[in-house]
Amino acid sequence: MAIVGNIYDIKKYDDYILQMYYNVVPYNWYNGSNILINASDVETGEFNTQLIVNEQGLGTYAASVANSLIEGGYEDWYLPSVNEFESISNSGILTSGGFWTSTEDGINNAFLYNFELQSTLSLSKSGNFPVLMVRKEYTTDVVTIDRMKLQSKEAPILRGGEYNADEDVYKMLGGVNGTSKNSKILADEWRNEKNNNKEG
Repeated sequence: MAIVGNIYDIKKYDDYILQMYYNVVPYNWYNGSNILINASDVETGEFNTQLIVNEQGLGTYAASVANSLIEGGYEDWYLPSVNEFESISNSGILTSGGFWTSTEDGINNAFLYNFELQSTLSLSKSGNFPVLMVRKEYTTDVVTIDRMKLQSKEAPILRGGEYNADEDVYKMLGGVNGTSKNSKILADEWRNEKNNNKEG
């Protein structure tokens, strides 16, 4: 099956469809120096990717390549987490090869997903491996409780205070009687607020 240059629907969740784009070019996981980023989320690589790029800046390494991708008119691509790779594997679209996940394993290593073994390996961040990019195609503006449980407390686009999980939930529900919001809406609000602060 030819997949280079195409976008594939991987799995449908309650409020979004996980989509994949394939890149055959190999990259390092890191940007040249070993530092602990704490990109340890195994559920969604969206937030790992943010943490990695914020810490290491732009460059030609896995997370930055995914974060900079513009494909299919979309620019919200990111490097998948360990569990998102399991969904990709279960889809049957890919059955071979090893690809970087966005999930870190300490200061020197990160997890690679191997499709033949259908499992992860902890390897040096300096290794060269191709990357898969994924994005979330939202199908509703309402976030479900199940998906809310998977949102990372580390994500700056979600937290109102430092690691304040209660406030995350409050914001996602829009307050006591407000309209619930998914992470894309919150991300857009966060970016707009950030841009307004720069202009001010």
